[in-house]
Amino acid sequence: MINYEISEHLKKQLDNSKHDKYREIQDFLYELLNPQKKIPYHLELQNFLGWIDSPEFMLRQIKGINDFVNKSKSYDQFIFIGMGASTILPELLLKEQWINKEKTIEGFHDNKQSFKPKFYFIDGTQDRDLKDVINNYKRTLIFFVSKSGKSVETKTIMQNLMNIPDISNNFIAITDYGSDLYNFAKSNNFQEIFCNPPYIPGRFSAFTYTGLISAAISGVNIEKMLKSVIKFKNSIIKTNNHSLINLINYLSKMLDCKIDIVNLLSSNEKDPKLLWVQQMISESLAKNNRYLIPLNSDLKKLKNRHDIVNIFFKNNKYSLAEINNEKLTQSIILNNIENENLGVFIYAIQLIITSLSFIESQKGLEFNPFTQPNVELAKNEYGKHNILLPSLNEFQLPVSSNINIKNLKYISFLIFTENDNKKNEFDKFQEKISIEKEIIKNIMHKQQIPYFIDFAPAYLHTTGELHKKKIQNVYHILIYTTSEDAEWKVHSDSNGLRNIIDVQLQSEIEIFKKHELNFDIIHIAKLNEYLQNLF
Repeated sequence: MINYEISEHLKKQLDNSKHDKYREIQDFLYELLNPQKKIPYHLELQNFLGWIDSPEFMLRQIKGINDFVNKSKSYDQFIFIGMGASTILPELLLKEQWINKEKTIEGFHDNKQSFKPKFYFIDGTQDRDLKDVINNYKRTLIFFVSKSGKSVETKTIMQNLMNIPDISNNFIAITDYGSDLYNFAKSNNFQEIFCNPPYIPGRFSAFTYTGLISAAISGVNIEKMLKSVIKFKNSIIKTNNHSLINLINYLSKMLDCKIDIVNLLSSNEKDPKLLWVQQMISESLAKNNRYLIPLNSDLKKLKNRHDIVNIFFKNNKYSLAEINNEKLTQSIILNNIENENLGVFIYAIQLIITSLSFIESQKGLEFNPFTQPNVELAKNEYGKHNILLPSLNEFQLPVSSNINIKNLKYISFLIFTENDNKKNEFDKFQEKISIEKEIIKNIMHKQQIPYFIDFAPAYLHTTGELHKKKIQNVYHILIYTTSEDAEWKVHSDSNGLRNIIDVQLQSEIEIFKKHELNFDIIHIAKLNEYLQNLF
């Protein structure tokens, strides 16, 4: 079951809504989850529905996974390299209660063992983390995770590492059968190749090797998790009044009430659940002229926006009583999503996203939740540009006169730098560039404007679908560093990854222009000055 709480004001508003889709949602989920399922709406979805039965499929692979885990005990470090869900999901499914700030597992299968492997997740071009690989790669397993094997960031890192003799003996591929990565791994003697079940979109692949390998290594009882998910599936089919259906119905009413911003909040800003849910919403529901906007700003002081609902991931920080007392009138709390219940939470989110897209499709829209056309558009632009960004001295402070700041729906801060996106903070960067996240937060709170912060190239593969939508009263600030600001190369003979970021920035600029979006470009060292002038 999915447990949730809704603030009094929001529940009253939604209960009074004439829009009710409970029976339609119930019928849709029954058909979707039934073993002899029909395609319940007009889209050709057969090539995207493998995730529905992936828990059952992976349950049959438990012995092979456990055998691999036993062999992995001879290694000290596990590094997952990929873009978007390819690294978000492996991190999400780790045994969370065992992980400290350094991402070190405190025990391996049980707390009595001395073995303490370290986990790293390389999402983008922050390849400085790979220094540990070079220094101790014989004690390290390196996982390249990619559905297609075509992500330029992952390919570049992989090709650079290949310059180290015999390192591919420590490489593991997690991919689809016959992909570019699969063929490369076969040709270069990777230690292991895990082929995911077919017909599963990348962001829906938690219950494949993508998510389960890291979980099993960290000590998660994946057999128990998969069985709990299957039990949850069956409960939806058999129960007339299911909490998940009620929640989906509330969310659909919310959209009809013009509440189209969800602000995702947890006591941990680096919570991988937030990153994954942001991707699920952004890539799946930002289609045609409809959208749901997932933000990651702390908006507790922003109480008078009727188009925003706060969604709290249950933790010790928030309670319904506190939320009501603080007059956060539009809030939902999701409970019981830790540890063994995490699998149910993940599967429920997949069903929520798919069901909401079904409801939108009933309004006559061509709505496929499993594609990401704007993400693919950005990828196709990469090879068209040879950019030379202006130096800091040449940069002219932009003047934004084409938008009403006071009526902004939200501002996105999209940062093109080699900084580590997982830290979710702006720390000192190569002793040259420094900025505090508080600058943005304080100014946004003062102006009462919701905001979103993310790093490139990671956001291009997660929330990038949303940011290329032409949404009224939205403003984007592209923040960059120049090539002379920082660069670290994996190998002395390799090409650095800095040029990838530069090319991707130029691609974003061109796409933003084509889509007629409101945006500015600013060097990171000028951001404070820029924001002061803007407001």
